[in-house]
Formats: sequence, structure tokens, C-alpha cells
Amino acid sequence: MKIVLTIIALFLFSPALVSAGDNGTVQDRKALITELSLKKGVPAEIVKAIAYQETGMRQFDDNGKPIMNANEDGGIGIMQVTMNAAEIEQKGIDVQRLSNDMAYNIEIGIEQLIEKKLWSGNRIPAFSTGSMNSSLEDWYFAVMAYNGLEQRNDPARSASTYQDRVYQIIESRSLLKTNPPSSFAVSYNENGNIMRFDESQRVVPFHERLMTETTLTFKPGQRVFTFNPSRAAINLRSEPNTSSTRTTIPHAYPLEIVSGPLYDNNPDHHFAFFEVKRLDTNETGFIASSYLRKGEISIFPDISSSNHEMREAVALLESRNALNGYADGRFGTNRPLQRLHAAVILVNELGLTMPSGYKVKATDHGDHSAIQIAEAHGLLTPYADGKIRPRDAFRRSQMAIVLNRVYGDRFEEPTEKTRFTDIDESFESYDVINRLAFNGVTRVEDAFRPNEAIRRGQFALFLNRVDELLFEN
Repeated sequence: MKIVLTIIALFLFSPALVSAGDNGTVQDRKALITELSLKKGVPAEIVKAIAYQETGMRQFDDNGKPIMNANEDGGIGIMQVTMNAAEIEQKGIDVQRLSNDMAYNIEIGIEQLIEKKLWSGNRIPAFSTGSMNSSLEDWYFAVMAYNGLEQRNDPARSASTYQDRVYQIIESRSLLKTNPPSSFAVSYNENGNIMRFDESQRVVPFHERLMTETTLTFKPGQRVFTFNPSRAAINLRSEPNTSSTRTTIPHAYPLEIVSGPLYDNNPDHHFAFFEVKRLDTNETGFIASSYLRKGEISIFPDISSSNHEMREAVALLESRNALNGYADGRFGTNRPLQRLHAAVILVNELGLTMPSGYKVKATDHGDHSAIQIAEAHGLLTPYADGKIRPRDAFRRSQMAIVLNRVYGDRFEEPTEKTRFTDIDESFESYDVINRLAFNGVTRVEDAFRPNEAIRRGQFALFLNRVDELLFEN
């Protein structure tokens, strides 16, 4: 049965199989959009959402006629491709094919979207990642421009913009939480309607950790892991649909891709299914793409299978090569974290490099580049004796100071004082500790234990909670 499904996936949609006036099955259309999107290097979730927003993902109406925009802009077909006569002639567009050939319409629509993406850093803002297929958020302004840079798509002037509707479709149909910009500065010419972005708005700094990658590009043999935002177990299906029999796999669990993507015929499902294999039992089955993330992770015996938050925090760090386990196969959850290891994690997570011309002040950095970079960026500073002590334990109070140095401007300012049994407001680091507690990064306990060494597992949890906080804000 699986061989047949794989063959179907490879040959699911050919334009020759669907005549003009025939939309084909929902399964056909999802497969076609994904195939053409991947060919052009565009996240398929974006293209599906645009097609769904424009026409319900249909080329033809119920009478078999091409769907045409009734407004003056003259949008055509599934992607509502809109061009004036000069553009059509300049680009050599075949209008008849645009009307009657679904694959051609999708391809031209994708090319239009790419054209808008190439405006990044000039006519529209660019995210700092820069690559074409880096994330779903990276296409936000291109999606806006696909519909037009008019005031109707300015969030400050419209309660429902085109691009926000597209991203809402991604969240509800592809089941992927995204983090597009919520506000940005624009200007208009006097009595003008077109948004303009000045140079200060042409690059939107946005850390890659907080961006959502496409989940439709996995390849056979690739290592992935399960990821459910609710941290609940994930369904492993016997067939690529949501009505087949199932077992469950824990959150943050390693797998290997066997085949896919495969699609069901449900119009509400924009995600795909991938056939996966468990690495411990070799059991195979199908999982929705929305619950898979790329990366090779381990099953650490010292992290309980029921500790879902810890499993997730460690898995995300390991998948980004920021932190690994020990030679004995354990993660070392309760081992004290050294200052050197804290520097390595933070430098990797933040993507930091040594600033040009910086002179290292610490006398005992031991040629560890991460310690030097951390010092240069003010994450770790030498003590009064000039030593940075890379092998000393990283204390909980130091952790609070460093996280506030890095992320403090993104934290909500506390409106109340947290009460601890071992420190009060006179403690030198109370304000930064209180800020972490108020924002939920550290859980409020009877005691904070500021001089205690932070454990490796605790640090993973703190970083993961910061990411969740920043993603939500």
C-alpha cells in the first residue's frame, strides 16, 4: 500500500491529466502547488495560503469557467494573477493559458511573488536572514506587495490586511504558528495611497530562532523530530490521513523520513503527511508535516519522557548544535553549567562573531573563542582581578544578569515585586531576577538561590522560555 501511495505522490498531478474547466481533486491541487513552489524555492505554505485566500484554491468556478476578478484589476485564475497589458507583453504571458492552465497560472503567480520578494531592502523591508526560502515570516512584505502596497494593507490603518489574512490561513490550515511583524513605520506622499518605507525600515532585525521554517521540504533519510506546541503526544497514522488508525509518539522525539510529502483530500488541510520511521523500534507510519522539525536529536536517559518541557528545550538546543550530551549518552541535566559552556551556547544561539579590532581583556580566556566573543559583546565580563574564569560554575544570579543584557528590551516591565525567601529588594541583582520572574522565564519559588550554580537542564529551560516569550511578543 505504501509503495502505491509513493507512486501516487510522484505522479499525482500532471497538467495533462486535468482539462480546462476541471479543478481536479483537492489532493491534486495541494500536490501541484507544493511541487511548483519547491521548484521555485518558495515555501509552499505561503503559496497555498495565497491561492486559498484568492479563490479557495480553484482555477475554475462551478460552471467550469476561469475565475476572473470582477474588479478593475483583472485578476485571473487560482492565483488571481494581475498584470496590465504592458506587463503581459513585456513578460510574454500567454493570457489564454493563464485562464485555462492551472499549473501555468500557479507558476506565473509564484514568479510574481518572487519578483516582489526581490524588492526587499528597497521598496519593501527585508528580514535580516536574507535567503529566499529562509522562513515563512521572511515573505511577509512580499505577500503584502503581491496584493498591493496600498493603505488597505497598512496594519495601522486597516483592521484586516491581506497579508495578515494569508498568515492566518497558514496558522489555521497548515497548523504552523508564525511570528510576522505586528507593526512597522510607513509614510505616504501628500494625498497618496502607496506605502513608503524609509531606509531605517528596510531591514527588520529578526532572529532566525524566532522564525518558522517550511515543513514541506523533508527528504528520505533526513533526521527530524516531533514537535507539538502543546507538548502533547503526536499521532502516528497508518495511512496519510487523519481518519486512519493511530498510535502516538512523544513530543520532541527523533525520527527518520521515509517518504513524502503525501496529501489527503481535505480542503481544510494545507499540511502534508510524511512517512517516518522510529529510530528505536523501526516502526513506521505517517505524521502531519506541521508536527515535524528538522534536526538530529537524542533520547537522553536522564531526561524523563514525562518532562515534556525539558525534552523540548534540550531538543531545540541540540538540533541547532548549541548543546550536546556527554560520551556516556547522558545529557547531564543536573550537572553545573560552566561559564565557558554558557558562552558557547549564547554565542551559537545569538550568532555572534568577534567584532573587528576588539582587544580581549581577560587574562585567562585560554584561547576559547566563545569566551572571547562573549566578553566582546558584554555577555561575560572579567572579574576585578582580570580573570574571566571559564571553568567556574555559572551562577543563577549571573544567568539573570546575562539574559537581561541580551533580551531585556523585549521583556515586559514588571508591575509588581516578586517575593523570595532568600533575597529581597536590597539584593544587588534583584531587579533583573524580578524581571525574569515577572515574565515567566524563571518560575517563582520560595527561594531563588542566586549563588547556586545553574544546572545544564535549567539553562536549557530558561533559554526556551525566553524564546517562547519573544515569539509571543
